[in-house]
Amino acid sequence: AAHWAYKDGAPTENRFVADPFRWLRDLSESFEQAENPDDFLEHVKLEMFQDQVFCFTPKGKVIKLPKGATPIDFAYAIHTRIGDSCVGCKVDNVRKPLWTVLKNGQTVEIIRADAQRPQPVWETMSVTGRAKSAIRRALKSERRAADIKMGEAIIREAFERAGREYTRRAVDLAAEKFGRPDAEELLAGLGAAELTGSQIVATLWPEVAHDWTEPAAASSGPAFKGIRAGAQARVGECCLPVPGDRIVGIARKGEGVTVHAIDCPRLAAYE
Repeated sequence: AAHWAYKDGAPTENRFVADPFRWLRDLSESFEQAENPDDFLEHVKLEMFQDQVFCFTPKGKVIKLPKGATPIDFAYAIHTRIGDSCVGCKVDNVRKPLWTVLKNGQTVEIIRADAQRPQPVWETMSVTGRAKSAIRRALKSERRAADIKMGEAIIREAFERAGREYTRRAVDLAAEKFGRPDAEELLAGLGAAELTGSQIVATLWPEVAHDWTEPAAASSGPAFKGIRAGAQARVGECCLPVPGDRIVGIARKGEGVTVHAIDCPRLAAYE
């Protein structure tokens, strides 16, 4: 490597030689982004104990990745924002799926969309600690936002059924009584089913609690937005979507609606 870098006695740029300062900078950045020591240790192990492949950006910049890396790892190696918004890629100017294993010397172009968000399956498709940590962090943030939105809807309905007005002051008071640091944490707990609307009503207004009960759970199965109450609906066993997933409902006469995750392979049969 030294001979290559100083070919003909004159220093030249060697895009493949290790830069210790950049390595330390990347290591410290990984430490700051990791949510716990296990994530950081996983990142270091993945980086140190795997063979390396060198790929190029369309502008010729070299990106060093572990053997087995995919375009998702490549995207996150450039920038977290690029990884989060990745929707596809081109490898040597040919469109390839995101699970493609990259090889030495390939040129990778990341295709982005601002509306894209990291998908849970990406974690199994990536091999670098940087990508895995960023995907987990984004998914956790997205779940929290969805829980807060769901929690607000639950508490508004609870207050309405109890004959009380929904105010920020009431939510703050409830958060204080339940030992939550702020109103958002309370709403997130509601959305995640850690609390119920009846518990909050009973804590804030004990005098009306005995006259207020939770609505009975539907016995016909899970409820889905966009499907009328009482309609027959079931989750597809092929993909088993969970709350928070993007979903598509397929209606068949006499069978009701089968709900699939947006990336379910069976949906291709209905195009």
